[in-house]
Order: sequence, then C-alpha cells, then structure tokens
Amino acid sequence: MGDRQRILVVDDELGPRESLRMILKPKYQVMTAVNGSDALQCITKMPPDIVLLDIRMRQMNGIEVLQAIKRLDPTIEVIMITAYASLTTAREAIAYEASEYLTKPFSKQEVERAVEKALARRAKSTGGRPAVWTLLEQMRRLAYASSTAVAQHDLLQSASGLLEQAKRLLDSTAAVLYLREEPSRRLRCEIVLGAPTQQRGAFEREDWTAPLGQMLGARQPLILSQGQAAPPHAGIARALNALGYQGGAFFPMLTADEAVGVLAFLYEAPRESLGHWTEIGRTIAELMALSIHTHQRYLASKQEAVQQAQRVAQLSILRQVSRIILGKLELAETLKAIGDQLQAGLGYAGFYVWLYRRDGAQLHEAYGSGLHHGWQLGDANQVLPRELQVDHSPQGDIVLAPIVLEGITVGFIKLVRDAGQGRIAESEIELLHMLLDYIGLAVHNSQLYGEIKATQSYLESLISGAGDAIITVDREHRVTSWNASAERIFQYQDREILRHKIWTLFPREPYEQWQNEILQGSGVKRVEVRLRQRRGGLIDVSLTLSPLLGPRDEVVGLSAIIRDVTEEKRLRERLLQSEKLSALGEMAAGIAHNFNNVLTTILGQTQLLTCHPADVQAVRKGASIIDKAVQDGVRMVQRIEQFARGATTSEVTLTDLNQIVKEALEATQPIWKDQARREGRSIEVATELGAISPVHGRSSELREVLVNMILNAVAAMPEGGRLTLCTRQGEGSVYVDVSDTGTGMTDGVRRRIFDPFFTTKGAKGTGLGLSVSYMLIRSHNGEIDVQSKPGRGTTFSIKLPSEPGPTDPSAPGPLANPLRTGALPTRSRSSQSKGPRGRRSGVSGQPLQL
Repeated sequence: MGDRQRILVVDDELGPRESLRMILKPKYQVMTAVNGSDALQCITKMPPDIVLLDIRMRQMNGIEVLQAIKRLDPTIEVIMITAYASLTTAREAIAYEASEYLTKPFSKQEVERAVEKALARRAKSTGGRPAVWTLLEQMRRLAYASSTAVAQHDLLQSASGLLEQAKRLLDSTAAVLYLREEPSRRLRCEIVLGAPTQQRGAFEREDWTAPLGQMLGARQPLILSQGQAAPPHAGIARALNALGYQGGAFFPMLTADEAVGVLAFLYEAPRESLGHWTEIGRTIAELMALSIHTHQRYLASKQEAVQQAQRVAQLSILRQVSRIILGKLELAETLKAIGDQLQAGLGYAGFYVWLYRRDGAQLHEAYGSGLHHGWQLGDANQVLPRELQVDHSPQGDIVLAPIVLEGITVGFIKLVRDAGQGRIAESEIELLHMLLDYIGLAVHNSQLYGEIKATQSYLESLISGAGDAIITVDREHRVTSWNASAERIFQYQDREILRHKIWTLFPREPYEQWQNEILQGSGVKRVEVRLRQRRGGLIDVSLTLSPLLGPRDEVVGLSAIIRDVTEEKRLRERLLQSEKLSALGEMAAGIAHNFNNVLTTILGQTQLLTCHPADVQAVRKGASIIDKAVQDGVRMVQRIEQFARGATTSEVTLTDLNQIVKEALEATQPIWKDQARREGRSIEVATELGAISPVHGRSSELREVLVNMILNAVAAMPEGGRLTLCTRQGEGSVYVDVSDTGTGMTDGVRRRIFDPFFTTKGAKGTGLGLSVSYMLIRSHNGEIDVQSKPGRGTTFSIKLPSEPGPTDPSAPGPLANPLRTGALPTRSRSSQSKGPRGRRSGVSGQPLQL
C-alpha cells in the first residue's frame, strides 16, 4: 500500500466520489475529500501524486482549490472534473496548470487514461529523480545562501563603493572601515583603501583598535593634524607617524540606538586644518552607518527567511521518511525503504543498522547495504558513541550515532558518504539528528507490530484450535468470524456463513431476547439449547454469549462460545440411570418387605374366604381388605416405576421445590422408615418448607439429587437420629438444606465427596451419587455447599436461581396422595422469612417418630 501512487478525489457529491474511488482502488491508494478545505488539509498531511477535482463545489470552487494546491506543491498533477463544461472554466483550468479536463459522465477507460497521462507528466517534470534528492539539493543551496561568508561579502562589496567615494571627497591618502563585532564589542578592520598591503596588519593591532573603540564609546569624532594629539590620543598619533601618515580624521558611525563602527581617513601630506571637514565626515559616517545597519538588518531577515525555508526542506525530507514508516510495519522492509531513500535520495553510499537483542547483551545487524567503511560489528578498538559523531577520512565521511528509545540505547546507525559526494554540511547533521528520532520510532513501531502480530497469531491459533465453536456476531446479527470447530459442529464452511444472518444457526426470537439482555447490561448469558446442523441433525449445545467490545469499549456485537454437549448429555443420562438403579437396589429390601406384607394380607384373606364361602359378611369384609392391600401394592409399584423411569420429559420447566422434597421423601420411605425399623434404628424425619419461588429445572433430576442425599443421610446414622429437610427463599435464589445428626466427616473426606467413584461405603457404594448430584445441580446453574464435623452430623445446602413469586408449601402437588404409613403432615406457623441459610422461614413441619 505504501509503494502505490496516492490519488485524492475531491467532490461534494457522494455518487461521483465513490465511483472514482472504486475505479481507481485496485491500482492506486485512494483518498477522498468532500470539499476544498478538507482537500487542502489532506494534502498538507499526506501529499498525493494526483488530485481529481470537481469544479463546481460549495464554499471553495474547483479553480480556487486548484490555485491553492499549486501554491502548496506545484508538482501535484490536478485533473479537473465537471458536468457543466464551458470554454471559460477550461481556459482557467489550463491557465493554472491543470493536467486534464474530464466531463461527466465519464467511462472507466477515460478515467484510467487521464490518470496514467498525469502520472507520466509528473514523472517527467520531476526528472525521474527521487523527491528527497531534489529537497536535499534545495536545502544545500539554502544553507550556502545563508552562510556568513556570502552575506558578509555582499555587505563589504556595497560598503567598499561608498568608502571609495568618501575617500575622494575628503581627499585622503587612505581610508579604513572598522565594524564592531558582537557580542565582544571589539573593532574589526574590514576595508582598507589606498594603503599598502603590508600596513593592514598594523591597522588590526590592539594598540590601534583599542583607542578607536574608546573614541567610538565617546561618540565623538577625532581630528589629528601634523601628527600631534592630546595625551589620550597620543598612541594613535605615534602609530600614524610610524606608518608614515601626518594626520587623520576618525568618525564614529552611529545610528539612533547603536554604534556600528569607525571611519578613518589618513593623510601622508600635512594639512593645515581638517576642522572644516568635521561636519562633512560626520555626515558621511552617519550615512555609511545607516547604510551598513540597514544592509545588516536586511541580511539578517534574509538569512532568517532562508533558514525558515531550509527547515521547510528538512521537514519535507522527514515527511518522505514518515511515509515509509506509515506505509511499512515489518522492521526489515522499513529499514530497507529508509536505506533506499538515504542512499538514492540523499547520496549516502552506505547505510547500516545494528540493534541490541531483547536481553540487551549483544548487537546484531538488522540491515546493511553499500560501502562499509569505519566501525565494524565486533570492532573492539573503537568505543561506540553516546551521541552522533562524524568522522572524516580519505574515503569519505562516516556518521555513527546511537538509536535511543525513551532514554535507552537500542542500537546504532552508520552512514557512509563517499569522498566524491563532498563533505556533510552542518544542516545535514541537523537533519540526521531528526532522522535518528524517526528511525528510532520506526524501530519501536516495528517491534510493537512484531509483538502484536505474534499475539494475534497466538490468539488466532488458540481460537482456530479450540475444541468449542467460537463465533462473533455484529449488531446487525451478521456472523463476522467462524473457527474450525464451528465448521465441524455446524457443518458450514466459513464462506457459506460469514456475513450471513445468525438465524441460519439460532432461532431468531430467543437470540434477540438474549442480545437485548446482554446489551442492557446483564453481562454473560449461559443457556442450553438444541440447534440444527446443516444436514438437518439436531445437537444439544451449551451456549455462552458475551458482549463484544470495540476500541472505545462500546458494544459492537456478541461473541458466542458453543460446546456440543450431545454426547455429554447422553453420558449424564446414563450415569443418572445407573445411580437410580443403585439407589433402587438399596430400596429393594424395604420394598420387598412391604410387598410381602401386602401379599401376606391377600393370602390370609383368601384362605379365610375359602373356609367360609357362605358367610356373605365375612366375604365382603375379606374382599374389602384384599382390595385395599392391592391398592397399596399398586401404589408401591407406581412409586418404584416413577423413581426408576423418572419424568416423562427432560425439558426445563417451572418446578416447585417443596413438591420435589415431598416426592423424594415418599420415594425413599421404604429406607428411612421400614428398613430402619427392621434394623432397630429410630430415624426422626422433619420438614421445614418455606414460601419459595419456583425454579427453572428438570423435576426428575432435582428429585434424584434429593433422593441421593436422603439415602446418604440415612446411611450416615447407623444408630438412628434426625433427618431435616428445609426450603427457604434468598435474594434471587432458593435454598434446600438436607441435614442429619449422623457420624459427620473429616475435612479430607469433605473435600473429595464430589469426586467420581469416591465412596466411604466400601463395596456397597458406587461413588457416583454425589458426583452425579453435583453435575446435575451445576447444569441448573446452581451450587452445592456442605458443612460437616466428625460426630456432629452433616448439612448439604443446594442453591438454585429462582423466578419471582413464592409458592404455597401446603398446596398439593402431582403426588397428592399422602404416605400410607407415617405421612408427613405440615402445619402453618406464622413467621416471616429470615433469608440467610441456616435460619428457618415460612412453614415448619411436624417431626415423625418411627
């Protein structure tokens, strides 16, 4: 992108502007502007090669913009565009050096042909030489024009003519011009007319210039006749006599605010009186002072203007280098492009860059090209400089300088100028100092780019290799990224899904609801949903939606992490069924005992009926007893079937946890009541069912969790005890506590109870009950906590997210039939919810003594 020619399209109408951009975009770097002021700002920041300019625009019209462009940079080619062609506008465009004149509507071929002609014209006008070379030549000429020697030569040449006229007017043998130096305020002999060459040294001696300086300070002229003078000026008189002069007239050159110098007129032959020349000499000195002062001011302003132009040339060179830095990010490419500019553009024959490695211990060559005079890598005889230094040698000039970033030297640069190219000027050294900063910036940017590129590659590899599908969706519901796992899970390739609506994958209404919740600040959204693959297959997935933030932390879309849990769900169901069968085995003894009681009742009554078949009253009573026994047996079979089979659906529904508690206790009654009684244990069961909100859940799975915990609690009380089930309402959550007064557990056991296959029951246990329970509660976005001390019992606390609106704990549920023996009646107790776990609320149940 950085090597392509730049074209600026300026049009206040969107249609033509975009048409030109699309035509030129494949071959050129295209910029656009909507009016003249925007175009001029763009040209100032990043000058184009060609400007396509509409003539009729608001504010500044095209001709005004053309004039401004040519003032900024005459080498920029401008193609004028108009829908209202006229001879007047065409003449104006040509007068201001427009390259072409296109009339709307235009074809693609016409635009391309006009641009190619303009580029050829620009290449021809610049002579094919690099722009930096032209700028450097300009800078060198300006440096020469601003030199002290040139300015002083012009000044003295003008003053010499004036002094020659004054010498003739005053009829002197010789005339000498002194100018005062700043800031030393010493007099320096500048012009000597009419005196032998060997006398010039005498005019510059301290014993000659010091008295003249005192006279200048006094701001009064000095006239010496016949070589005589008063004591303060006796030194000058003796010096005049020693040089063969018999008299002299000395006039201070004064302006209103400063002393410029001294005019001295010397005479070999004596003069009777020079006094009448005093006014003439004073006038000549004042005119000379005014002329010199004005010329000095003019030269100072001219030199300042030249220096300003020189700085502009330097900035133009730096702008060329900055284009390279902006256009290239790879360090090797950046250094090569800068080296090409320095060698081809600025005339350096060699360019080398060495950088320290990351640990800062060793230099390595990052780039090198051309002549390699001077310091070499590994040269221990030369100490590397702390600042830019220039070494002169017969082969040429060598620049060696450190590259500094934030006060730390990160490398060194070497430039070699061949002897045939001349010495490095002072202005170029100033330019090189600025170039060092740019090269340091280029190195820093390239290093940052390398780090960003490495991080990007790592993240892309991480996302691409992730086992879960990772996709992003913008605010318009279009898929913007798609990794390999997404392709595997959904069977769509990226070209088939990118930029398409997400409805291809997700149902529209739920997705829009999830998106609205996230945009309203709910944060991460986790759901389980069934989706359809490309070939029609259904998969169960765990979907995590998160807000996708832009560079200013604004939400620009959503990111979705999708895990295929189809197999995981099947395995979970198998584990659940396995644990049900295990629990069913534990309950088999109690169920068998109860069922034997039913069969014994039926058998006994049948035998009685056969003995007294004629006793109608006895037959009726026996038949009634048999009927009740059969109904009890049917209910036993229904309970065991319901427990073993679970609910008829696995869909998530609003569920009443109070009813789940009742059903779990009814299903486990053969264990905590009948079997415990046969084993000689007394287990007291109590319920404290509060007014709680319903939860979203699968009733069969939640019932299975409570059954597992009840069975574990019964097993933990070998000597009998108390089993308590409590429900309570928290803030946005519902709690179920299952407590026993059994043996408790150590901290080591408590930390491992949810590990698969960990059991304290020996061969009797599978080690799956609590791990499955943990998994089921987590799938409901819930938590399980356990508190236990050896010898003091255990409490399991289940926390589940709830929906608003409490349910009545006394209302009958799906299994409204009370337990046949030892039913769990509940009674209301007036109390308000106390909220935190461990504090009872709502309704307290009556304990049962078995």
